[in-house]
Amino acid sequence: MRMENTKSLIVERGEENLLHHHRTCTGRSPTESRTMQNSSLRFEAIVDALQEIPGMNDVVFRDACGALEDVEKAETFVAMDVDERKIWLFRKLGV
Repeated sequence: MRMENTKSLIVERGEENLLHHHRTCTGRSPTESRTMQNSSLRFEAIVDALQEIPGMNDVVFRDACGALEDVEKAETFVAMDVDERKIWLFRKLGV
């Protein structure tokens, strides 16, 4: 799936696609992931934050989803500005 289409697919297909996308990124359904169950942070907010980062491709995007499974990390990531997000994420992933 191309990055630019990710958000539109989530919006168009609603919750069903959101759940599928979460499973694609993490290998688990949200009910299997304690960190996502207890989070008030919506997966769509993480997708939006990732899409704002220049130089993002599909492989890095999927790896980033795994790196952001932890609720505290995800909340911190979304709160950062775009430049901080890019630096943090690329260091975390070794890109």
